Amino acid sequence: MPGKAVGGKVVLSGSLVVVRELDRGMPQLTDEQGRRFLLTGGWAEELVRLHGHTVKVWGELGPKKLFQPTVVVTRYELLEVGGQSPQVGELRLEAEGRLQLRQQDRALVVEAPAALRQRLRARVGCKVWLVGELVGSVLRPSAFGWLRCQAAQTIDVNQAPGRGPAIKRKESSR
Repeated sequence: MPGKAVGGKVVLSGSLVVVRELDRGMPQLTDEQGRRFLLTGGWAEELVRLHGHTVKVWGELGPKKLFQPTVVVTRYELLEVGGQSPQVGELRLEAEGRLQLRQQDRALVVEAPAALRQRLRARVGCKVWLVGELVGSVLRPSAFGWLRCQAAQTIDVNQAPGRGPAIKRKESSR
């Protein structure tokens, strides 16, 4: 869908790449007409984590930056990851120890192989995307990525559920 401008407001779809700006990356969207836009605003931190994926953004045209037009993003939707439609939501751990992806209108049970399940458990409480087989309300993911965590979390990458203490490594939300 090409970009639409109405009084400074735009809706754009396209692929995202991260371009460098001094000491950090900035998300850049290339729309279906080949136009490039730097994406700014409150969603930029999440959008940086979507390098190589297809998104749709809503926002307002902003001032040029790095010689490119900018869009101050007010919301976005992740459309495609590796040719698949992703499921996006907050990863939760149910009382029974099962993983759940909480979305705005539903909750999906996440059934993953042990190694992937352990990596997903380290992101409980985070906003993530998952791709894989969806059957009813059960999602069997083959890949995932995280978009946002409320705060830097202490993540135990060496401990399986039910074991004693292990060496912990702190991962930042960046």
